[in-house]
Amino acid sequence: MSLTYQPIISLATNRIVAVEALLPPGRDDRATTFGESVRQASVWHRTYPKTPVQLAINVTPSQFGPTLAGTLRKAVDEVGLRATFVCLQIAEATVMANVDRSVEILADLSELGFMVSIDGLGAGYSSLNQLLRLPIDEVKIDRSFITGLGSDRVNTTIVASIIGVAHAMDLEVVADGVETSAQLERLQALGCDFAQGSLIAAPMLAREIDEYLAADPTGGVVGLSVNETVLVVDDVADVRMLLTMSLSAAGFTVEEASTGAAALKAARRLVPTCVLLDVGMPDMSGIEVCRALRDDPATADCTIVMLTTNADATDKAEAFLVGADDYIVKPFTPRDLVPRIRSAVHRRQTTIGAVGRRVDAALLEMLHTARARERGELTLTDAEHLSSRQIEIVKRLLGGERVPTIARGLFVSQSTVRNHLSAVYQRVGVHSQDELLGLLRKSIR
Repeated sequence: MSLTYQPIISLATNRIVAVEALLPPGRDDRATTFGESVRQASVWHRTYPKTPVQLAINVTPSQFGPTLAGTLRKAVDEVGLRATFVCLQIAEATVMANVDRSVEILADLSELGFMVSIDGLGAGYSSLNQLLRLPIDEVKIDRSFITGLGSDRVNTTIVASIIGVAHAMDLEVVADGVETSAQLERLQALGCDFAQGSLIAAPMLAREIDEYLAADPTGGVVGLSVNETVLVVDDVADVRMLLTMSLSAAGFTVEEASTGAAALKAARRLVPTCVLLDVGMPDMSGIEVCRALRDDPATADCTIVMLTTNADATDKAEAFLVGADDYIVKPFTPRDLVPRIRSAVHRRQTTIGAVGRRVDAALLEMLHTARARERGELTLTDAEHLSSRQIEIVKRLLGGERVPTIARGLFVSQSTVRNHLSAVYQRVGVHSQDELLGLLRKSIR
């Protein structure tokens, strides 16, 4: 039975960047995996030169020795495959069994050009700082931590810590075992580089990978479209250029505007997926532009990410209260920027999509009707829809959650939750949680 290959995607571009060679159940001839998989990888490289898919190969403890570099060099030389297109996945326990010996073996592999990834990071409870000082290129987070991502606070903290430390050491990070869209969104928000798992693609035969690449030679992943438009709004030309280059490289279609007025005009024409909006512009502030975009039915549902040099909590609260989906402080790096934008887009599309819009309208109608009954009025002047975050907070309140629980569930501070609630109170004319919940319960009855 032949090897299978599981795709690994970039979370910045949502495109296949590598495939991991896997032995089928019952097959144990790992020694031939190198030859068979590198031959197949060389075929893909010759056939699809515009899609430089890397090959990831698992190295067993018995293979991890002084002769490994020579064996691998012979395998790639025979098929004409460059060593840089091969990533060797070595278990954390294997590397840490004898650190001094491992350093020598890894140095030999690195000198030949092979990439090295530490597989199953976290499962062996090794010292992260000690592990990351080894001559490696990448770490692969153990799937046991990905399973609890977003639902288990300890697991989420561990994953965030691994990503942060790895990036500080200039290493890339792969998440293994991604099975849900919630896990994928959390990884994007944390700035993880790559992902692999059943959500993205199951292991495939070589001919299936062939068919996939032939159908889309750019490496696009079904169900993870990147054909999205971002409107970049900033009065500084150099900043616009950096943003445009970073986003274009990630697969976005990018349009630019240098003033608030031009941004509103362009947004009505383009109806972009996302508006990346500088707060401090001379003609209109980013806050004013954000409010205007939310007030216009044509642009009310677009994702808005604010960009500023000021990390002041008050400014952040104001941005979120007028409907911003995220708030990025300059200076930024492309590695941080693209995942944050993708995560913000995913959150808004999930919450304020067709279903989210109906929830929004129904919730406001509920509040308005209840308030109208109480005042003896037929209509209310406040017809603005709530932001996705405000809807979620109100629904959680109605479900019996308190502010600290809501904050933990949404991974935000308690003050952020209270700021959102203050905006909801103002919009529907109440002054407290009790009044708000009273209105909701009246309408439900």
